[in-house]
Amino acid sequence: MKTRYGIIAAIMAMMMLLSFAACAVKPEEKKDDVSAATEVPKDEPTAAPTDEPTEEPTKEPELEPTEEPEPTEEPKKGPESIDPGTDYYFDFTQYGGDEVAPDPLGAIAFEEYEDGVMMYAVAPDPYCWIIPSEPVPASEYKYVAFKVKATKNDKQGQLRFATTTDDRGWALVNYQYSTPGEWEIIVLDISKAMHLVANTMEGDIVRLRIDPYDDEGASEALSEDYQLVLESMALFDDPEKAKAFAGLYKWEETAE
Repeated sequence: MKTRYGIIAAIMAMMMLLSFAACAVKPEEKKDDVSAATEVPKDEPTAAPTDEPTEEPTKEPELEPTEEPEPTEEPKKGPESIDPGTDYYFDFTQYGGDEVAPDPLGAIAFEEYEDGVMMYAVAPDPYCWIIPSEPVPASEYKYVAFKVKATKNDKQGQLRFATTTDDRGWALVNYQYSTPGEWEIIVLDISKAMHLVANTMEGDIVRLRIDPYDDEGASEALSEDYQLVLESMALFDDPEKAKAFAGLYKWEETAE
């Protein structure tokens, strides 16, 4: 009986010893388990980088095709100039600076063009004044030449003038147009004008007057078919010089 209890005691002691040994090992095993859970296995492959950008790239602005600049037009070539042959002349083209003054009643209308000033009647008795910028001795420069283009030649024109010794402006010379629609030169000797007084030619010319068409006694204005383009006018001390006057420019004839 004693022996039986001894065996049982020995068995129980051995079981207790094994149980103690198992308890001593368990904390270390738990530590290993935690380490295994937190550490990344060295053999595990890392994620491969992707080629896709994380943000959209900024687009470069599309450049519009540049238009080639249009070739600049060459400036229009002006007409060839002509020497007037005198120091006293008037230029009524766009290349000159001289002007004509309308009559006080405004019976004449003006339109400015490259080759001169065009005038036509808007009431009876149309005329215009031309004022010299400096004194011109009437007795010395008594030859007047002017370049005109008239549309009609069935009515005559008139040139009148006034001087410092005769300011009435009555002295006049009649003239006729020869080539309607074309340039022509009118040359006049004002010393032979009508309505002169004894001392008219002794003074300086202070104004010249052109009546494009004589409409004496008319109650209505001439039709606009009666037009006159005045390019230039010049004063001469010699009749031959006046006859040689060809205006101030050579104009190209345009086809109708």
